[in-house]
Amino acid sequence: MKNPKPTKRRIAHAEAFNAGALAIAAELGATPDAHPVFDNQLIVDTKYGPMTINPSTDPESVLDGLHKGCFFTVFCRFKDHARYPAAAKVLDSNPYSGKYNFHCSAGNSAEDLQLVLQRFRAHIQKVLP
Repeated sequence: MKNPKPTKRRIAHAEAFNAGALAIAAELGATPDAHPVFDNQLIVDTKYGPMTINPSTDPESVLDGLHKGCFFTVFCRFKDHARYPAAAKVLDSNPYSGKYNFHCSAGNSAEDLQLVLQRFRAHIQKVLP
């Protein structure tokens, strides 16, 4: 069964999450990527080398078919191939591709959004020097 079209409120909630995730990444030292693959892509130095950070901007992804809330994703990827396995032990990233995707669902309230953003911050802080 295909998810229904996202409502304006859910899209606004997703946009608020993306803005919050980018702001948190910047607070933690991320800067605009000089060679971005996606719009709004940031890069941050970690204990495992540079890592890109890119919140999903797909409006269809804000719906989670199992919940009445929103589903958020931030796509991350470590760039140092030799350090993928070490990073995977800390962040549960892919030890072969260096990819780490932060997935989280939340209700539609501002409080739910803040909890999700706190979880995102905690995940990123695990790999910072």
